[in-house]
Amino acid sequence: MYTQPMILPINADGTLYVAQDERGECIGTGTREVCQALIDIVIRAKASEPFKPSHTSTHANVRAAIVI
Repeated sequence: MYTQPMILPINADGTLYVAQDERGECIGTGTREVCQALIDIVIRAKASEPFKPSHTSTHANVRAAIVI
């Protein structure tokens, strides 16, 4: 098992890479810059607070096609 996300080369030329998370699962493929951006997004998402939806109020005089 990995301890941190990794970028590994896929081809012998070193032009194509795969980004893997700390569990060894593939996040995505692309150039080294793309893989680094994907890993940065994953790290920031785990460091931030969980998503909390805002409280919505209902008004009797407002109609919608979809009731939430």
